[in-house]
Amino acid sequence: KSNFNETYRDYCLEKFKDRHKKKPVEKVEEQKPIEEPQETKEKPRNRPHWIYVSYLEDNHPAKQYCISRGLSEKHMRRIVYADCFQKWAYDNIGELELSPPKGPRLVFPFIDENGECYGAQGRVFIETDKSSRFTSAMKKDSKKGKVFGLERVNKTLPVIVVEGVIDSILLPNCIAICGGDINKEFKNLSENVIVALDNEPRSIDTIKRTDKAIDMGFRVVIWPLDSKLKDINDMIKSGMTVKDILKIIAENSFSGLKAKAKLTFWKKV
Repeated sequence: KSNFNETYRDYCLEKFKDRHKKKPVEKVEEQKPIEEPQETKEKPRNRPHWIYVSYLEDNHPAKQYCISRGLSEKHMRRIVYADCFQKWAYDNIGELELSPPKGPRLVFPFIDENGECYGAQGRVFIETDKSSRFTSAMKKDSKKGKVFGLERVNKTLPVIVVEGVIDSILLPNCIAICGGDINKEFKNLSENVIVALDNEPRSIDTIKRTDKAIDMGFRVVIWPLDSKLKDINDMIKSGMTVKDILKIIAENSFSGLKAKAKLTFWKKV
């Protein structure tokens, strides 16, 4: 009986120990914070004839427009001013698919990783009808998409894909699709590509493109439900810092089934 009691006691003791052993914690994959990298520069290419907006007098209408959008002198060093967009396009791109309009424009050059300018988006800087604000000039027979910022991408860091050129200028390591579609080739830009389209849950176009990006395997940003700001530029103008925005992007980017579920709920808001 004594042996039985001792054996039973030992058995209970072992069960108690097993019950209170720490179970290994399952690792959950999280999106790492997005850090602000040091300023990147395009590959060297001598373009002394380009007139950047930062060169203009402060009272110039083109510069005044950029200031009103919250752009700094550093940002304006990426935007070109042209008295005649059509002439600028032929001089800098060469033979074009279609001839763009004349007249002054802010010019956002499309430059590839090798430093070649293969197209550009021109934007008027006065109040006008929405349909005529933007126009593009593309090199004839070019297969490249209308993408702004490729020449500045650092492939060792996360790359953010947005819709508008000004949004892309405001964020580090960011490209703009300028009204185009998400391209699966963007996966070659970095191991971590995050698609952050505008905060427009009621836009059918935005929903379709976000859904397509998920199907392609990209991480996508589903903006917080309490955010009423439409895009990155609106966020900056509201007083948010770049660091604030990068934190929101990191904390609200999803992929796969989780992204699908988040998108389904977001578009009903």
